[in-house]
Amino acid sequence: MSCARPNTPRSNPKDLGELERPLRDRLWTMFQDAPAKGLTLVSGYRDPGRQWDLRHDRCPGRECDSGCKGHPTTALPGRSNHGKRKAADVGGRDLRWFVANVHRYGLHLPVPGENWHAEVAGTPTVRILSYPGPAYDQTVLPPAPRPFRTFAKNATDAGIYAKGGQPTQVSDLQRLLGAKQDGIYGPKTVAAVVAFKTKAAWTTADGKKNDRTSTVDARFFDALRNLGKH
Repeated sequence: MSCARPNTPRSNPKDLGELERPLRDRLWTMFQDAPAKGLTLVSGYRDPGRQWDLRHDRCPGRECDSGCKGHPTTALPGRSNHGKRKAADVGGRDLRWFVANVHRYGLHLPVPGENWHAEVAGTPTVRILSYPGPAYDQTVLPPAPRPFRTFAKNATDAGIYAKGGQPTQVSDLQRLLGAKQDGIYGPKTVAAVVAFKTKAAWTTADGKKNDRTSTVDARFFDALRNLGKH
């Protein structure tokens, strides 16, 4: 029985991150432990559309006919553990080692005649590593905003950023002062800052001392920025 190809988002069957945990972690660990680093993911998660493509190759015109098993055996779209992120086909020159050791990593080979098809089973007896790559079920949070970092003469954008500050603090200061924006807090920019402080009778945060130094903190920068808004 033929059926229409499901219109589903395209998966990447060679991406370990598209498999569920703990399968991806256990496979990743085996890939690292393989004697010649000779294991690779041949086919992991397959969306229903990709599963239909395999059925079409192996059972053309009978993609949804359970009477046609395909060779190798290929489940109907929507019924494969590959589509549930619970199965992976592994290949590579270390496949014999893989077959001999899957049980140690909490995996088994449930399909007769397919020594490459692995699924989770049992408890590992070796230390399992966490898969380090991006994964389908992980929420990627935007990076936390960087704080403004106080700086003084000879500072640079690159240096401030390396110390945890914002990436363009010096350049932004130069823009507000109408100076050349080169990201280097050199003599001309320092002179412009000191001149501004002198004209504004700038004082330290506690208001007790005059401040004519080259130091630029968040309070000074905000004052300069707010002045530019008027």
